[in-house]
Amino acid sequence: MSLDSICNTTATIERQTAAVTSNGANSPSWTTVYSDLQCTIQPAKGSIIERFARVAMLVSHTLYTPTQILLKAGDRVTDADNRKFQVQSFADQGARGKVFAAYLQELDP
Repeated sequence: MSLDSICNTTATIERQTAAVTSNGANSPSWTTVYSDLQCTIQPAKGSIIERFARVAMLVSHTLYTPTQILLKAGDRVTDADNRKFQVQSFADQGARGKVFAAYLQELDP
């Protein structure tokens, strides 16, 4: 089964930027870096959760996409169901038949 065939959702990926308000204070805002990204977001496997827990990172889901993308830890992912996640880490898994994986923590609604 190819990754393309299981990409059952789309996601928007945003990156936090700092804007300066009129009084000079920093005001965080989000800039879209990818929209309508074809992907699948799956609950993370136990081994993935344990691996990241060893370095004090919480991971609840894994995003897979055949599209090569550039992410940063802290980027925000919103799926088609409006669930929000924070990127904890990511990896190019081309040799495993999955082009790109992002390890996510689901944010509270």
